Amino acid sequence: MSLTATLIPASFLLEPARSNERPSNLPSVLIARLKKYEQATGSTIFVNESDPVAAVQTETAKQLLLVVENCQRILLEAPDAGIGTKDFSTLQTSISVVFNWGLKHLHNSAANYWQNTSGPSHQLEDVTRLSRFLRRILSTVLPSEGADLRPSFITNVILSKYPSELLQYTLTLGWSSEPWGSAEDLRYFRTAADSLLTILPPAEAISALGKVLSSGAVPHVHQLCSKLMSQQLLRSGGVKGLLEVIFGSPESAESEAPPLPKLQQTARVISALPSGMSAEDYYTQIIPRVFSLVSASSPGMYRTAAAFAISRMLTTPSRYKSLISPLIYSYLHDPWTKTSEGPQLDEDDSEDIPDADTRFTQSPQESLTTLTLLFANINPSPTLVSTILSPIIPPLYCLWAHTKQIKTADPELREYLTAILSTWGRIGSMEEITRVMWSIIQGEGGYWTIDIAGDIRRTNEPPGGDQLAMLTPEDVKRAAESEDSELDSNFLNLRPDPAIFVKFLLSLQQSDLAVSILIRLLQAYREARSSPSSNPLTSLVYLQILVRLQNSLVEQNMAAKVLRQPQQIVSFVKEVLDSSALQQDPNTRPERPAKSSLKIVDEEEDESEAEIFSDLPDAEEEILATALNLLLSILEANQDLSARMFPELNEVFTSLEPLTQHSSDIIAQLAREARLVMTARLASSSSAGSHRRPNTEDEEDQQETYHKALKLLQDPILPVRAHGLLLLRQLVSSSRKHKVDEALVPAILSIFLQSVQDDDPYIFLNAVQGLSAMVDGYGSRILFGLVRDYAGKLDGHGVTNLSQRDLDIRLRIGEALGQVIRRYGEALGIYVDTLVPPVVALLRNSEVPTALRTSAISILNQCIETYSLSLAHYTADLANAMVDLVRIETVQAPARTRSEIPSKEKNEQNEEQESGPAEELPETMDSQPTSKNSRLAPLRRAALRLLSSLMREATKHLYASNQATEYLPDWMLQRIQTTLGYVAATDIDPVVKLMAREGLEQLQQLNEAKFGL
Repeated sequence: MSLTATLIPASFLLEPARSNERPSNLPSVLIARLKKYEQATGSTIFVNESDPVAAVQTETAKQLLLVVENCQRILLEAPDAGIGTKDFSTLQTSISVVFNWGLKHLHNSAANYWQNTSGPSHQLEDVTRLSRFLRRILSTVLPSEGADLRPSFITNVILSKYPSELLQYTLTLGWSSEPWGSAEDLRYFRTAADSLLTILPPAEAISALGKVLSSGAVPHVHQLCSKLMSQQLLRSGGVKGLLEVIFGSPESAESEAPPLPKLQQTARVISALPSGMSAEDYYTQIIPRVFSLVSASSPGMYRTAAAFAISRMLTTPSRYKSLISPLIYSYLHDPWTKTSEGPQLDEDDSEDIPDADTRFTQSPQESLTTLTLLFANINPSPTLVSTILSPIIPPLYCLWAHTKQIKTADPELREYLTAILSTWGRIGSMEEITRVMWSIIQGEGGYWTIDIAGDIRRTNEPPGGDQLAMLTPEDVKRAAESEDSELDSNFLNLRPDPAIFVKFLLSLQQSDLAVSILIRLLQAYREARSSPSSNPLTSLVYLQILVRLQNSLVEQNMAAKVLRQPQQIVSFVKEVLDSSALQQDPNTRPERPAKSSLKIVDEEEDESEAEIFSDLPDAEEEILATALNLLLSILEANQDLSARMFPELNEVFTSLEPLTQHSSDIIAQLAREARLVMTARLASSSSAGSHRRPNTEDEEDQQETYHKALKLLQDPILPVRAHGLLLLRQLVSSSRKHKVDEALVPAILSIFLQSVQDDDPYIFLNAVQGLSAMVDGYGSRILFGLVRDYAGKLDGHGVTNLSQRDLDIRLRIGEALGQVIRRYGEALGIYVDTLVPPVVALLRNSEVPTALRTSAISILNQCIETYSLSLAHYTADLANAMVDLVRIETVQAPARTRSEIPSKEKNEQNEEQESGPAEELPETMDSQPTSKNSRLAPLRRAALRLLSSLMREATKHLYASNQATEYLPDWMLQRIQTTLGYVAATDIDPVVKLMAREGLEQLQQLNEAKFGL
């Protein structure tokens, strides 16, 4: 029978609707068509007009499926038979009805089975009908239990238009969470699903699974699809198929910029670990596949999406990041850090699944292309760029330097290397760049060769062999004296090549980097020259780079720019001057040959290369002269440079004194010059912020006094320095008719704060009085700074790292605050909210040394004694805090018996206080100033003194106001009486006991005043 004859029955079921046939009469129309079909074929129809429309549609689909099956048999028997246009249309319509009226209706009826597992038995029958119908369709496409594909027109139509429907229903039945059939049934549908996923190209399989996920499938199918989609990525072309589904065909994804949501979706799908698969197996396979798309042959969108996915895997927090990151870094770094080459990714077979123990690597050429395209398609995050590139910058630089030495090197290769190195140099952090550049100076990076075919290989020895073995001392001397370009040829084969290295360093255009490398070279050269065991070749490398770097800085007019960033130079000068090697007698040090002057000089002072190797003093004197020259240079280039900006200059200034008597005339002269310049700078730097001429005679007087005081403060005689502080104190005194210039105030405050640290009482007391005078003259802004220096930064490491010196400074500032409070008098109320809260916070911090907490109580007590009404809203809280402190921290005397304590005191102490130790700890505040032991007696004494002051001021307030106000409430007075009574009877410290009894007397006077009213 021909295909056309076989399709005749279908024409009865698919005949066009007539004008009198309305949608409301659809069941009747379909029944009429089925009757005609029954008469023409002799088949039996099991529906009538009373059945639902879905049942009639399903019956129509079943009969059309029979027609499709017959047509499939004919097409398989005669695969070369042509199909007419009418037959083509009829078959497509028949297949559409089979899926939309048959399979879909049967699935909708059977879906209740999984949604309501305890439903009636007819739901199981629905599942059975679905399975039979689906099995017939699958048998048409996949006979022999889904093992082989049966290619035909029908097969192509079904697989191209309805793959998602086939997968959804097959997965529903094959992996059902409820038993609906035999094990053979489940196995059949599982095999069919696997076959469908294998037959479909990755893009179509992923697209179909995506449609199933978005179709509202039953839960077990939804979970299964997620797993299968991740598995599809591991197929050959799987990642590319995913990108094709998301971004479209390669042709349409060539030029447009991909939207961010699609990039994020791609990264999520690729990064998701399939359930049931180990993370190592999955990411070991998926990462090389993603990298294979970061290539010039990939469409633009695909390339960007792959690079984005890699960057997200590196930057997004994940429980598997410790596995993912090393895999990605290994893929990128191995071509440069390993000499042996692993399996290569072939472009024609880049999607093959690797073995479990295989790690894909690239050739260096491929790695360069990958790196270039990777950074061209992601946001240049400094952290990401630095993390990826820093470990391989040394070999990349060495290869780049090798291409610079070979005139026939591939320009494209050199361009790739230049782009990567420049990107890293612009984006990386200064610390990281300095570290990596120094590793290059140390010889890291290996040796590289490029053969005639352009293949890059890493070798274990320099190209051309060891040329140093053939050199004679005369050759080295001749090279040192050479002034032509022969020196740039690096015939000594120094690593790195000094000329190329310096050019690359300066090409990064970072003066901070240049000065950092300069300082490290100076330090390393000094150490190498001073060590008898050092390699002379290493010293030669340092020296060559140093000289070239300095000359290049001068030639490019960058010397002044470098000198205007003196932080690292100041540190280097300080280190050299503090070195123990420089403090020994120069006459006892062994002589060493060859020294150079390493000062950055102007063009007029340029030195020839021959002078570098001429007879000069030993290495220590060489570095010392260099350090002094650098110091003079930065002082000249930075007119505002002073110890106020760089405190290290104070130590440098001190270290210059012995050098003025150095045995070397050059060093002695440089030291005297530097000391003279620094003395003048220290005398004038504090007034640098005010460059205007004085407008009045008083202002002229102020500036003259200020400069005189600064000069006196530099005098080594103690009374002279103290007089300098006195002059500064007079300048800021509130009794002056005209205040000192505001520009001088910060410098004066800084001087007082530094002088407070002096161990001499004369200097210290003058500094304290000076701080007090500044607060008196300049108000809350100075007070705020003192309070911050006194009570600030006492949390976390601030308390942990508090040294004896820091504690002394804070205690002395506390004394200054005490003087300030006494000066305020009744004006204290204006500043009390600035002063009291930080001091109370310090007091409550149990991690603060006890001496500082005691000082805080003393400051609060001074406030009460100065003007108690200013603390009215703090009084109750302060009293309560002092009572708590005394109750908790009291230490009982061992001889005291509980029978001597009043019973009321016993009961309250048992409820609120943990008993102290049997005896006072042996340490005292004098022996352990930084101790945090809160049971030291001075803390309790200060608390009792503050309590007594509060009660005394409360008594005065009662007599003054003639009314019983609640300055201290009754319940507080009761607590005070109980606590003082207990402490007076039991505390181990006699002073504490005496103060407690005095407090009880003060409390009695308060009560008498209160009840007398």
